[in-house]
Amino acid sequence: MTIDKIIKKAIKLCLIAQIIFSLFAIVFGAGYAIRCAIGPSSAILTIPFGCIAYIGYKFMLLASVSEYREARKNSRI
Repeated sequence: MTIDKIIKKAIKLCLIAQIIFSLFAIVFGAGYAIRCAIGPSSAILTIPFGCIAYIGYKFMLLASVSEYREARKNSRI
């Protein structure tokens, strides 16, 4: 393998890891928001966990997916 192929694979791995991490943030926030809304814990905790899920979607997932698509379009990966 040449160094260029190794770099391209590393970039692709990093971009995919960003997408997976943002999905984990969304699932974490939404899961705990639902748990706090249903369970005996304080209902006020539902709002921050809902914000975590929203931020994970709006600012992490959408940005990561668009960055991945741009890298594929520019043949960087």
